Amino acid sequence: MKQTKFFIITSAFAMLLSACGTTAPHEHTFSNEWSKNETSHWHDATCEHSELTKDLAAHTFGDGNICTVCEYEKEIHSVTYYTVTFNSNGGSSIDSQTVEEGKKVDKPADPIKQGYSLVEWDYNGEQWNFDYSVVSEDITLTAEWTPNDYLVSVVSEDESKGTVSGSGEYTYGTVATILATPKEYYYFAGWYEGDTLVSLDANYTFEVPARKVIYEAHFALIQYNVEVKVREGDESKGSVSKSGNYDYGSYATVVATPN
Repeated sequence: MKQTKFFIITSAFAMLLSACGTTAPHEHTFSNEWSKNETSHWHDATCEHSELTKDLAAHTFGDGNICTVCEYEKEIHSVTYYTVTFNSNGGSSIDSQTVEEGKKVDKPADPIKQGYSLVEWDYNGEQWNFDYSVVSEDITLTAEWTPNDYLVSVVSEDESKGTVSGSGEYTYGTVATILATPKEYYYFAGWYEGDTLVSLDANYTFEVPARKVIYEAHFALIQYNVEVKVREGDESKGSVSKSGNYDYGSYATVVATPN
């Protein structure tokens, strides 16, 4: 009879607590196993609050590839490198580059080639695009050049003595021909660059150099020989002088001296 009374009292007390809105606290439970990703590890909740975690922390690898806490093994990504060689095709040398697979080549400074301008870098006959093309193997890029044009200018030292022709722009390495035409009573005396005699050919053909040139035509009056002599048999009567070459149109003075 006593046991029955005790049960009734206890049940009534529990009903009273429930009626007052008082319940026992909920304790979250968590797995003993580590959950993990590439950067962190944690314990997931095993109760109805599955969104909860605890002990969230970044991996600690120390000197190895395995986390010392959760034993997560870090994935090692191997990197492949390729050699990019530059064939300057007669220009100044360009250093090769070591480039990671899938990466772009750094465009080098343009090489220098006398008389030429760089057009592009080619790979297997196609233009290499430094902004978009990436490396997937060892490659050689080859320089493509175009010859420059240079001004050849011809002038006459005195147009009253002669005229010239042939001025213009010519491509480096090609052949240019210039012509000097003397006026009447003049002859061509040479093509000069500054004070340097270049050619004595009035019709001068030459290979265009990798620079601008100015050739000046020189002209001179034709000279005539004036010879004076004593008539045969009169040598005892006197002498003469001033034989020589004289420019056309100039005055010649000859001297006869009697004995």
